[in-house]
Amino acid sequence: DKHLQFAATLPSWLPKLALIDVKAEALGSGGFSISATAVNRGFLPTMPEMGQVNGESYPLQIALTLPKGAELLQGSPRTKLPRLEGSGGKSEKTWLLKLGEEKPKQLEIQAWAPAVGRASVKVDLP
Repeated sequence: DKHLQFAATLPSWLPKLALIDVKAEALGSGGFSISATAVNRGFLPTMPEMGQVNGESYPLQIALTLPKGAELLQGSPRTKLPRLEGSGGKSEKTWLLKLGEEKPKQLEIQAWAPAVGRASVKVDLP
């Protein structure tokens, strides 16, 4: 019974990735600051400690989908995030970009890792 109870409870402890505090701020002349915070709402961390030690783990990644004609002024469209501790570990990412003449209404941000899953959010441009 103890082993069955543990096995039944374990999935609820797994990392749960979410994107929160997503913001887009107009800076003028077609420039925008886009930010998002990746948070782990699960009990376990996004990567085991041993994965960090031996370098044999899939990194947590975050990406901003750039529209056609956009120029990234600061940051990388796709980058690694650090290990997120369980129960609320966070990491914030900010991009500065200049949009072309055709300004989209929204941009998409995604965060993912094979062992954690994927989180996606759309941010409205002001």
